[in-house]
Amino acid sequence: MFKNSSKAYRIYRKLTDEEKEILENKKLSGKHSIREWNHKLSHIAVMDAYADKARQGLLPMMFMGGIILIITFFIFLGEDSMVGFIIWGLLAAAFAMIIYLYRLFNKINVGNQLRLFVIPTLRMLSAKVGKRQRLEMDLNLAVANDQNYFESTVKDNNPENQRLRSMTTNSFRIPWLKAKVVLADGSLLVWENEDLVNERKVIKRHKGKRKTKYKIKHLAKIHLLMPKARYQLVEQPDATIQVYETNKHYALSLKGKEKTIRDPNVQGDMFKSMNPKYFIGLLIKAYQQVEPIQTQTA
Repeated sequence: MFKNSSKAYRIYRKLTDEEKEILENKKLSGKHSIREWNHKLSHIAVMDAYADKARQGLLPMMFMGGIILIITFFIFLGEDSMVGFIIWGLLAAAFAMIIYLYRLFNKINVGNQLRLFVIPTLRMLSAKVGKRQRLEMDLNLAVANDQNYFESTVKDNNPENQRLRSMTTNSFRIPWLKAKVVLADGSLLVWENEDLVNERKVIKRHKGKRKTKYKIKHLAKIHLLMPKARYQLVEQPDATIQVYETNKHYALSLKGKEKTIRDPNVQGDMFKSMNPKYFIGLLIKAYQQVEPIQTQTA
């Protein structure tokens, strides 16, 4: 835990003003090469990975540290020992540092879609995009239960499950990515990602135990504009993919959805994101609807 906290804090201190502004706003937009995007986002992604692990370790330490401080205070108070109060002061300083780090890492926490989807997807796309070609991107780094994206709540005080006293479901909708880039073959790729989050909080009848679980739908919409000069449609295109034509292009549209579940009571169970391989699979599926035009040679 201390190792993760130390690494996260050191990386945070070395971030540029621009990178810290990204952390504060949780949003950024721009048009850069993939290499420039990686340079702009990679430090934040690495720091967030360490900060997530550190925060999970700091939370129980805050609870235990508070109890230890109270107990040792009364023990040393009864002994009226200067050495005892110095030791207690050191413990209090350590406890204050734990609180400071936890609050800092909470404040700068960003959605895991950055390191689990955006960075790997950019890496995969780099082979299909020219080095000088620029990718336009609007990125939202909100976490899955960000209250700014709250949509509705439903409370059930008489759930069907008799083991439960009550069940509250909060819904969030987080549109977190819009991107556009011209691929090396001249095709224009446009896509969007958003998450539909259900946060379910239950209170059990036995001892009133509380539990929270998240069910998340990760959605992707892909639009691909492919030049007719290079491609032609296959004889039997996939009926699930919308295809229409312009004078110079074939336009293909398709959607994809993945589901994940997160239990915050399980150590290390972080908010997930869409698998970048699943997204690339959707792109491959789109390319399977066309075939290169064979040029005739004399």
